[in-house]
Amino acid sequence: MRVICSAFSIPPAPWIVDHSRATAQTIQMTAAQEGIRPLKNWIKDAMDDIIQRLMGFGDLEFVWSGDDEIDPLEKAKETEILISCGVKTRAEARTEYGLDPTAEGDPPQLR
Repeated sequence: MRVICSAFSIPPAPWIVDHSRATAQTIQMTAAQEGIRPLKNWIKDAMDDIIQRLMGFGDLEFVWSGDDEIDPLEKAKETEILISCGVKTRAEARTEYGLDPTAEGDPPQLR
């Protein structure tokens, strides 16, 4: 049942064990991403063939961009947690967001 649902980009939740609402939304998003993956791979192969064989650019390839972006609010929450736990410094987080690290560095963290 999971394979069939994945092929049609629909969540298998109605046919399996009951889940909470948050889990069901995550399952639905995962099913949508997995269900469209074969189509995306086919398009990539076709575009690579056009770019490399027909246009003569053998060193170039088609790449999907921005389709797996994480929700900015979720990313901000994750970054805040990692900084507060000491796993990541503020300078590292700023660099990850494309900003220059602060000149004075990170203030000391209490643990």
